[in-house]
Amino acid sequence: MFNRGLLKRSTLIDYKQIENDQEHYGYKIMKKIAENIFINEYSAKIMPGVHFPVNTSFIELEKNELAVISPGPFEQKMIQEIISKYSTVYCVAPNALHYKHLKNFNNIFPEINIY
Repeated sequence: MFNRGLLKRSTLIDYKQIENDQEHYGYKIMKKIAENIFINEYSAKIMPGVHFPVNTSFIELEKNELAVISPGPFEQKMIQEIISKYSTVYCVAPNALHYKHLKNFNNIFPEINIY
């Protein structure tokens, strides 16, 4: 459980301007699931004919920080636009299933702290 005191007012997406199912740079726009917590859903092919539903979580923290958990496939322009709003970004890949897109994410943002 995380400390609610760390969360701040959301700056990730202005939901007054967009709908949850709209596309942005060809990808589904993130869904807000709680205050300052957003997910980007996608499907991972784990073997022929088997697709596993997965999501990347974005948690906005205090001090203009962002935690990206289990980075997925992103269009570079889209993710750069999101990440550029934050002074510090942490990337967490909790286990081997979450490493698939980590290298690409790290190539785009070599300065990001990866855990």
